[in-house]
Amino acid sequence: MKLKLLVVTYNAAIEASPVIAAALVNQLLPSDVLVSDNSTKAEFKQLNQVYCEQHGLIYIDNHGNAGLSRAYNHAIEYLQQTEYDALVLFDQDTEVPVNYFSTVIQSLNDYSEVMIHAPYVESPYVYISPKKFVGNKIVRWDATNDLPQADLACINSGLVLRKAVFDIVGMYDPSLFLDFVDYEFFQRVRIHHLSVKVMDVRLNQHFSGDNYSTLEGDLHRYAIYVKDLRRYASIHHVSRLYINYFLALRCGALTKHYRILKPSLLFFGISKKGN
Repeated sequence: MKLKLLVVTYNAAIEASPVIAAALVNQLLPSDVLVSDNSTKAEFKQLNQVYCEQHGLIYIDNHGNAGLSRAYNHAIEYLQQTEYDALVLFDQDTEVPVNYFSTVIQSLNDYSEVMIHAPYVESPYVYISPKKFVGNKIVRWDATNDLPQADLACINSGLVLRKAVFDIVGMYDPSLFLDFVDYEFFQRVRIHHLSVKVMDVRLNQHFSGDNYSTLEGDLHRYAIYVKDLRRYASIHHVSRLYINYFLALRCGALTKHYRILKPSLLFFGISKKGN
């Protein structure tokens, strides 16, 4: 079973990533690890490139923040020229249990006909994945994981995709920069009637929406959220009322926290940038 691991990093030192450490002490060789670097700061790009060269990891420079979809696609395009069975996706800061990679290999072997395998993912504050599509709504999924499931909506952290899935579903939509990249992909998984095997393993993901950062940073992050969520809704004909509910929730939280009206301007499209 030939696994490839893809880690997207942004303005962080990849040598500190718990994912890299877990992969190299378990089932993967350094040459099986791809680092897709979206960093905009030269010091991190240099650190990451040198680290990858010294340790035998594959380094892909996206020449700035290309967005999550393009970072994934650059690596997938690279891998199309290589031999491998499945691609594992991770964020740079996901905490990986010691049994994760052995669980992945066992699941791929036991369910050889299933193209997508997904872990449970939670943050210190909330359950994150898997969820389930009900119509175009995304709700919590609480069913048994004994058998492969249809209509699931999973996030990308820890997601395992067999190579052939990209021939069927396609790659990630580059019109989405950061948010709903994974759910848009799983909308197409659903259209093609592909099932998902939920693995009996849990990951801890530091979700960017859990905490506040700085006013400038949070406004910029909200501007991306507004743009991506509305783009996702237009692609899959999701109710504008349903989408605006989630946008309004985050808008209200930011407005209350910072006591400013700028989030409302972003919500209504009066201001296009979060700065």
